[in-house]
Amino acid sequence: MNKLIISFFGEEVTINTPRTLEYLKKEIASKFCFGPSDAAEILISYFTDLKKIFIKTEQDFMDFVKKKIYKVDLDISQESQLYKKSMQKLLEENDKDKDKKKLEEILTLNEELEKKKDTYIKAKEIEIKKLEEEIKFITQQKNNLIKETNKEKEKISKEIRDNELKINSLQKKLGIPLKQEKKIEQINKKNTPLNIRKFKCGNLEINKSKKVYKVHTGIYCNGCGANSIVGYRFKCAICPNFDYCQKCEELNKDKHPHPFIKIYSPQTAPIDIKCDLNKI
Repeated sequence: MNKLIISFFGEEVTINTPRTLEYLKKEIASKFCFGPSDAAEILISYFTDLKKIFIKTEQDFMDFVKKKIYKVDLDISQESQLYKKSMQKLLEENDKDKDKKKLEEILTLNEELEKKKDTYIKAKEIEIKKLEEEIKFITQQKNNLIKETNKEKEKISKEIRDNELKINSLQKKLGIPLKQEKKIEQINKKNTPLNIRKFKCGNLEINKSKKVYKVHTGIYCNGCGANSIVGYRFKCAICPNFDYCQKCEELNKDKHPHPFIKIYSPQTAPIDIKCDLNKI
């Protein structure tokens, strides 16, 4: 019996030439592990006179046998389910290959990042440790300077106190007034009766002795701060205990929102009244 070669994408098998197309399809399904439905979709063809002829019917197969051709080629129709399944499987395999390659790339990149992270962290930890040592050293220097400064300050203060004692001792021997005595003298001078001193009240100079002036005793000037107003007194018509002397009223009358009442001397008093000149 004649032999028939069946070629399927480079793979070849040899069988005894079948008598029918149906038997040929069964042999194809058996040799290439196709299911019955897949085998039905296989295209069978052969070449004669450089022309490709498909075997689709039993008559086509009988014509093929008469021509005594001993090789057929198998193909898959692009419209068949077998072709679509094969393409789907191929695409899935390609996708898997792509995903696998992508996974390998990500894993490699992740390893490189881990190494980079370890290197970076180690470098920064070294810098931090170095800075901590510098801070510790600077802090120690600062504490040493504070101690040294306090010690030197105490030493100098002691020397100053010792020198002041020596100065006081020498001043006593030479008859020079001591610092404390000078302060007392200044205080006494400040308390000298006003009839022999020159002072200012609201920028109004008084330097006359043995005269009687218009003095508002104990009335505080809200402008210059004098404890007693000399001359005219200007009292706010609205605000309680708000007064200006003559000069302060001239300077500040536009700054206060209320009108003033001009008050002449309510009494006559000697000019040697007590007045807080430090606030003038």
